Amino acid sequence: MKRGSQFDIDEAFEFGEKYDAFSDEEGAAFRRVRSFGLLNPEVAPLVETHLAAIRQQVESGAIPPLPVARLTTGEVVAGKDARGREVRIDRDWLNSHGLVLGGSGSGKTSLMVPIAAQLVTNGTRTPVWVVESAKQEWRGVSQLLGEAGIRTVVLQPHRWRSNLLQPVGDPRPHLARTVELWASQFDLHDRAKAILREGIHHLYKRFGVYDGSTAGYPTLYELWAWVKETPGLHSQSREAVLSRLSSFLLAAGPGCCAWRVGWDPRALERYSVIFEITRERFAGRILVEHALQSVFNAAVDDGLYNCPMKLTVILEDAQLVLGSTDGGSYEHQSLSSLQSVVRGVGYALIFVVTDASALSTSVLSNVTLKIVGTGANRNFELMKSEMGLDSEHVAWAKHGLAPGTFIAQISRGPFRHPFLLHGFPPARLPVVGDDQVAETASALESELDSVPAPEFFDWDPHSPIEVSAPVETNVSDLEPIQPTKGQASIPQLTRVELDYVTSVATDPCLSLTERDARLGHSAGKAHRLRGAYWIEVSLRKQRFGVLEEVAPLRFWA
Repeated sequence: MKRGSQFDIDEAFEFGEKYDAFSDEEGAAFRRVRSFGLLNPEVAPLVETHLAAIRQQVESGAIPPLPVARLTTGEVVAGKDARGREVRIDRDWLNSHGLVLGGSGSGKTSLMVPIAAQLVTNGTRTPVWVVESAKQEWRGVSQLLGEAGIRTVVLQPHRWRSNLLQPVGDPRPHLARTVELWASQFDLHDRAKAILREGIHHLYKRFGVYDGSTAGYPTLYELWAWVKETPGLHSQSREAVLSRLSSFLLAAGPGCCAWRVGWDPRALERYSVIFEITRERFAGRILVEHALQSVFNAAVDDGLYNCPMKLTVILEDAQLVLGSTDGGSYEHQSLSSLQSVVRGVGYALIFVVTDASALSTSVLSNVTLKIVGTGANRNFELMKSEMGLDSEHVAWAKHGLAPGTFIAQISRGPFRHPFLLHGFPPARLPVVGDDQVAETASALESELDSVPAPEFFDWDPHSPIEVSAPVETNVSDLEPIQPTKGQASIPQLTRVELDYVTSVATDPCLSLTERDARLGHSAGKAHRLRGAYWIEVSLRKQRFGVLEEVAPLRFWA
């Protein structure tokens, strides 16, 4: 077909529109000529000449086979396009959430740091929460922002004054959400969930929470005590709940948990906060999800809709924040369902993850901004249909992308095609010590309301019990000890139980497995012995009779 035919002209304009070749003054003139139907064989060569340089760049691979972004009017500069021009996005587009995918070293953090800095410094200065679970890079960002006059708090779990039983809004739905949070984080079955629900309900009645009392709320320490001391609970479920509560309370510490009134998550919305849970990820992810649920549910309960941006939450290494790292799905249904509910209510969730394979269709269908970088080629295949990529795009991305470059797609705004995005060069972040981190959080202690529960500052789940260490004696003929006259009848130790208690008293550091093997106990028998409440009562109320009393020896029941 001859050059200058209608087919060639259409192809040329399609090529030029794909690579945004008509945005300059000359290109705009060609558009006007075409719109008036004045194109002819004499004009076509001029169009080809205009496109020649871009065609050469595309053929050489300097420009990828992707449309060039035409996003020039937003408040936030996300990076640069394939031709070196700024890519701008509307801040409120983030209101519908975002997803950043890429392996280690792909430049995800370097991409997000300038975006977060612009959100907290430009225009209305939208606060940003960053949840950092694998590194400690964002504390350096905090210092840079501080030098620019923007205060950012770096908060670690042991300094986060929290009370997970303190309701935000109506205590009844808060109770249900708290139970579901623990169940999802710790894989608790229905019986264990029922114990939690009953325990929190009992404490809410006892503290007058249902009646509107706000003077002080029950703590997790009191929930732990209720579960431990309440008779008639299913033993295995009780142990499951106790072990998980103990693990959390010990990991978070009294600086986090020993508060009658903790910091209201809604009050934290006023601050830009970096939740640094690198060292205490176990406790940190529970605190983070609780805070997000509280804030998001409060907005939903208030009936907010189509609101301007109020808070952006960046979940760095979200696969470590939201759940297990065993290769399974790491998102919790509670948070992924909230993601769809809070679209448009002023809260943006940006998931920064390494691998798309564990993402559910619910997450993917509820994010507006999608960005994929290097490091895991299967991410391109998995995101192909979600981002409108074709086989040529995917093949180029696997070999053509370099660290710091991404393929992005935004499903809002005037341009919805996938495009190449160059991130900004990595910033040189200052080294920030733990003392400086602590200083940033200390201001919250005077600015936010809290009421301590000092009786739990030295809490330990393993209550020490004093028994007398026995002298050498033949215990084979021991009879159960009878109470003296006037003494209340107390449970008696059988031969097997006495052997077990004596073993604990003489060798308290022996592991459970070794002790059971030495005594010849089956797993079931050992469990019954350890779990029998009246053995502990006996230890507290009676001595070993013929065993001579010596210096008390402490062991953990």
